[in-house]
Order: sequence, then C-alpha cells, then structure tokens
Amino acid sequence: MASIIEAENLTKFYPPRTKAVDGVSFRVNEDEVFGFLGPMVQARQQRSRC
Repeated sequence: MASIIEAENLTKFYPPRTKAVDGVSFRVNEDEVFGFLGPMVQARQQRSRC
C-alpha cells in the first residue's frame, strides 16, 4: 500500500523555548484515518481517500 503522507523527525517549539514535539515520525497509507492531539487536547482528524 502506498503512503500518501510521510513525516520524519518533526520538531515543534513554542515561544520562548518550549519544545512540544521532538523527533516524531509517521506514515499514513491510503484509506487510513489518523488524528493528532493538539495543545488543548482536542483531536484533529484527517481522512484521506485515493
């Protein structure tokens, strides 16, 4: 199955020097559902179809 989204070694900082994410990698394949938890612990979902 082909990947439609790939991310490697992501890092996210919030001012002034708060590291929220450090070295996250993931892959999303066709017809998969995935979600992220945001800073307010709310789920963000993305659905993809190819």
